[in-house]
Amino acid sequence: MDVSKKNKSNDSVDKTNGAELLEEVATLTGLPPDWVQTELTKIVTNSGHEPADLTLDDLRTSMLAYLEEMQKDLADQEAAEIATLEQMAVSPSDLSH
Repeated sequence: MDVSKKNKSNDSVDKTNGAELLEEVATLTGLPPDWVQTELTKIVTNSGHEPADLTLDDLRTSMLAYLEEMQKDLADQEAAEIATLEQMAVSPSDLSH
């Protein structure tokens, strides 16, 4: 799954546009390409990059920011769930009458 085009000349890499890069990555995932391309476009746009001018480094930066955001969201969700469970916990003194 090499989208770096390192086997091609640098001129070829420079001429690859963002739309082609997103299309290639979306196709290589094995998931529905239209859906993946839409999601990747959202991720890239949310990270401040222009999809039409996207480079491989921009895509990497965008994906890293997305994964860090997802990790933070999951950690926050887990902390909230733990706090809820701790509030629901029954202590031994609550059981004795």
